This record gives sequence, C-alpha cells and structure tokens, in this order.
Amino acid sequence: MSRGRGNLDPKRVSSELFTLTYGCMVAQLLKDFDSPDEVNKQLDKMGYNIGVRMIEDFLAHTPNTKRCTQLEEVADVICKQGFRMFLGITPEARTGAQRRTSFR
Repeated sequence: MSRGRGNLDPKRVSSELFTLTYGCMVAQLLKDFDSPDEVNKQLDKMGYNIGVRMIEDFLAHTPNTKRCTQLEEVADVICKQGFRMFLGITPEARTGAQRRTSFR
C-alpha cells in the first residue's frame, strides 16, 4: 500500500530541509575548525562559489540577457529573471543608499 503525500506543503518541506542541511553543515564546520572566524571564512568562500555557479547557470539559460551598465539594471535583471528562475518569485529592488551602491 502506498502512502499519499497528505497535506504536505512542498515549500515548507523544502525550507525545512534547507534549514536542517545548512545547520548540519555549520555544525560540522564548527567541529572541523578551531575559531568561529575561520568558520565564517569557510561559509563566505562557499557562498561566493555558489553565487558564481548560479551566475554561470543564469547566463547559460538566458542567452538574450543584455550587458548591464548600471547597478540598477543589475538589480532589475536579478529580481525579474534570476529570482524567478531559481526561486519562482519576483521581488522588487529598491535603492538602499543615496549613492545607489546597495539595494534592499
């Protein structure tokens, strides 16, 4: 007899799986390295590498994306195409500083 999925929300399951996986990874890093600063360096390095792979994947799947010349264009492309591609959502970018060097 097979079990049905019941009332499981796939988004909730995915977020819980991510939380558990990330928590286990951080716990292992804390065991492997002596200082929290070294753990943070490793997490930063992992995040950078994941980001680079996501950008490569994004550019490979969106060949018609034009070259961005301003930070606002980068944020707009990431919000309208990148987030939709990887997360299925479309957020809105707002400037976070008067000089427009960051976004919220």
